[in-house]
Amino acid sequence: LGGLAVWFHLGAGPIVAAPFLYAAADTLVRRRDLGRDLRHLVLLGLALLFVLSLFLLPARESLLEVIADKRVEQTVPWREVLPGLLRLQAGTAAAWLTAIFWAAAVAGLALLSRRDGRLALYTAVVVIGHVMGLLILSPKGLASPLILGRYLLPVLPFVLLWVAAALGLPWQSEEPALVRWTRGAAGALLVLALAAAGPFADPVVRRTSFLHHNDFVGFYRPYRRAPAAAVPPFYRTLHGETVLEAPWVYAWESNRTFYLYQEIHGGRVAVVAPQRIFYRPPLALRNAVAPEPADLCRSGARYLVVHPNLAREEDRLAPGGKISDAVSLPLRRMLRATAANLARRLERQWGEPVYADRWLRVWDLRETCGGGAHRTTAAASASAAIMSPATKLAGR
Repeated sequence: LGGLAVWFHLGAGPIVAAPFLYAAADTLVRRRDLGRDLRHLVLLGLALLFVLSLFLLPARESLLEVIADKRVEQTVPWREVLPGLLRLQAGTAAAWLTAIFWAAAVAGLALLSRRDGRLALYTAVVVIGHVMGLLILSPKGLASPLILGRYLLPVLPFVLLWVAAALGLPWQSEEPALVRWTRGAAGALLVLALAAAGPFADPVVRRTSFLHHNDFVGFYRPYRRAPAAAVPPFYRTLHGETVLEAPWVYAWESNRTFYLYQEIHGGRVAVVAPQRIFYRPPLALRNAVAPEPADLCRSGARYLVVHPNLAREEDRLAPGGKISDAVSLPLRRMLRATAANLARRLERQWGEPVYADRWLRVWDLRETCGGGAHRTTAAASASAAIMSPATKLAGR
């Protein structure tokens, strides 16, 4: 399992190595059966090294390049990082609830040390060892609570064990019943409070199709909201229909446009991916669709929305109104070319869109893919919008 953890992510190395540090020190201090314990520890270490060698040695050249590229000299600004990191580990943006969670963790570690000193010391060594190992490895991004929080996810079960120890150990039957019931009730209240003040209690989080986006993963800070003037009028005519957005910006620090528009129309969103890897095996993402008319029709979406200049829309919604650094110049060119080529193909095959303005070209897939036998009220209103003077002006 240790080898498998490192195979999944090199950042698991410290938490795999930390138990060996504890075991070696524990063996030398206790000295109950020093020879046997050291022999077992060495054999286990050799077995782990053998498993690691199966994939580390064949990949050593590229592995060294990755490590050299990822490792940077950096100083973690703990005063700025720690508040967000503690909220992420606690699972809530509420400062008061985060304080209760971590107070319970510290108290639980102290109580655990009284009941089972070796177990408490083991958990502390593993947690501290993983943190120190990360600081020594120094991968990029440790100054971000999100990135540092991802690297520290392996220690979260140990923290939760400390919290559980503070709220009661059911197998410790020597405690009076009233004490056990009181601590159990406190534990239930803490869990309910974390659920009520956690990110999944937010209806925006429950509705979005972009829960993986950093703005939602970073629930410890306020979500961004789209300025009313930045939302194209078409989205306000929708009533929960599924929307297929094209093309998709896959840059992880960008890609805000579609989820911000989704907050307005409230329907499910799928994306047209410009790269085959997203919609073909082995990935074949469920919400990624190929930019082919047949695939678009099979997507189950009601409307296809093509954005001629999506990078410029990202700029309008970027923090502080600045030009989005995440959308590089080559990516901007590719997005414009992808959108232009797709729009031309669809116009030749399907005809004019039912809605068009400065930012959007919209096709009604129910009408287009169904042969144009019927036109719904929403599509008709969108078509009427094209004929209005204001929309003609914006579109031209």
